[in-house]
Amino acid sequence: MNYLNTLTLCILLAVCASCGGTREGGNTENTDTTSSDTTSNTTSNNEGNQQSSDTTSTQVDPSSTGYTGGDEHNGFTADEEYLAPELYKYMQANMKGWALVTPQQWLSNDFKKVIDPSDTLIKYEKSIVVKGDFNGDGKEDCAGFFINKANEARLMVFHKTDDGYEAIKVSDEGKIEGKASLGAGISLQPAGKVKTYDPSKPLILKNEAFNYMLYGKSSKIMYYKDGKYLEVFTSD
Repeated sequence: MNYLNTLTLCILLAVCASCGGTREGGNTENTDTTSSDTTSNTTSNNEGNQQSSDTTSTQVDPSSTGYTGGDEHNGFTADEEYLAPELYKYMQANMKGWALVTPQQWLSNDFKKVIDPSDTLIKYEKSIVVKGDFNGDGKEDCAGFFINKANEARLMVFHKTDDGYEAIKVSDEGKIEGKASLGAGISLQPAGKVKTYDPSKPLILKNEAFNYMLYGKSSKIMYYKDGKYLEVFTSD
């Protein structure tokens, strides 16, 4: 009788041990699967985030170039950023086909490296257009270099009026084609006494005017007097 009890007890212990081992093994397998899924998801998410970051960093804002360029739906190509809003609208209505001289037409890279090696003194946005009261009527006028579809460049002044602008051609700058460039710039000249190329003949400006610089050659002041623009050289 004792022998049978002992045998039964051994069998029960063996069965219990077997059940416990199976359950433990199952838990271990589930844990490994969960760990594998978590790692896979983390890697996938990291790769997705990295790709999104790279895409964002390489995006370029079209407006960052400063010059819009190209024909717009109204046929006008001037860069709105550098003109007064009223003048931009005036040119849309009255001077279709005319635009600001582009940076590429303004000054070639090779020429700019020679006259401005540091690339800090001469800037397109400060040399292509100037604004001031040139005729002394208290309104803001604008002078700038413009070009038409035939590549004919002009220095023009727009006098602000009560009902729009008066367009004045100051000088023809010739055609800009191929590798050619304008090679000139303008800057605002305040009213007052100005030294000229001939020190014995200083110029006294009653109104604001603008300097015309032909890079590497000469410079002169262009000012409005008696219904027209006159010039006086300040260097040669």
